[in-house]
Amino acid sequence: MHRAPNVSARAVQGLLVGALALPSVACSSTGGLGAPDATDDDAADDRPATDSAAPDTAPPDSPVVDASRPDTALPPSDTSLPVDRPTADSSPPLDSTAPADTSRPPADTAPPMDSAPPADTAPPTDAAPRCGAERPELSGTPASEGLVLAPDGTIFSSRTGGVARTRPGMPTEATWLRLTGASTIWGLALDPVARRLYVGSPGNATVYAVDYTASPPAASALVTSAGQPNGLTLGPDRALYYSDFGGGHVYRAEPSGERTRVTTSALSSANGLAFSDARTLYVNSYGAGIVYRLSLDASGREASRAMVLSGAPGADGLALDSLGRLYVTSQGSGSLLRFNADGSGRTVLRAGLSAPANIEFGAGALRCTDLYVATGATPGVVRVEGDTPGADVPWHR
Repeated sequence: MHRAPNVSARAVQGLLVGALALPSVACSSTGGLGAPDATDDDAADDRPATDSAAPDTAPPDSPVVDASRPDTALPPSDTSLPVDRPTADSSPPLDSTAPADTSRPPADTAPPMDSAPPADTAPPTDAAPRCGAERPELSGTPASEGLVLAPDGTIFSSRTGGVARTRPGMPTEATWLRLTGASTIWGLALDPVARRLYVGSPGNATVYAVDYTASPPAASALVTSAGQPNGLTLGPDRALYYSDFGGGHVYRAEPSGERTRVTTSALSSANGLAFSDARTLYVNSYGAGIVYRLSLDASGREASRAMVLSGAPGADGLALDSLGRLYVTSQGSGSLLRFNADGSGRTVLRAGLSAPANIEFGAGALRCTDLYVATGATPGVVRVEGDTPGADVPWHR
């Protein structure tokens, strides 16, 4: 009896698997043999492998599908054959309750609106710096007495017969302004709103108003018969205040030139002036080496007077910093001094100065903490490095 060959079950299983693995062949439209049909394995070559890193917005083992590219979309799953990896429709539905990866936001998720200001949003005004970091070349400044800085950092300094100008990044213009008939120039003040530079000349007892934006600068007499105008400053009310060195009084001048007297009695050689607020005016007494504090009434006249400090012989220039400390030049000692607001803590910031006079803090393009001192030598303006910005004054804004 003939027996059929003994074929093991394992061999049969191998034959079946091999048959299933053979690729199918399709005819082309021309009657020849076409390309094999794409299987799931072939389709997988057109998209990232399942073991590559996936975005956080999908489960860790899901294939990545770029919906904007039709050629990378996954084909429908062929469920007739077992596949060892998940098919495209095996991803959790959108409303799945499976926990999401919250370790960081999805790559295409925009940051919250309040996380950062838009790129074109300007910073708040009070966040903008008041001044920069420049330190101008001062070697060309002539011997000086008066000194004032504009909001952009331009330095105006008095000289014999006129005013010099030093703009940031530019050399000094020693003969920027010439005043005919005014051989001696002492104090300077500035009103950037009115575009006026005030110039005091004791030689002809005149305070001039100069349009410093004109080219050439245009000067006219504002106050005549002004005595010996020495210390000049712009008040919080934007009026001009000046001291009469010879008469010992302080005056207030309107933009029209009309003036009124502020002090009720004369000081010994009134000189430098500085406001700490609208009702408090500090005045140097050059002859006594004393700084006085005047309290003003509603009309702007002196209501009371108190001595703040002494020990500053030949007290000339005067300025305040943002902490309320006072800076005084002492011509008797040739030094720049600093005092606490109550007059204590006398500190010598710079000695060996020649006839130091007006004082200014940096502004605009210049460092806020640097001080500038007018001197009777060359250079006529000296820079002294400080550690505190100057007080907020109306001519720096």
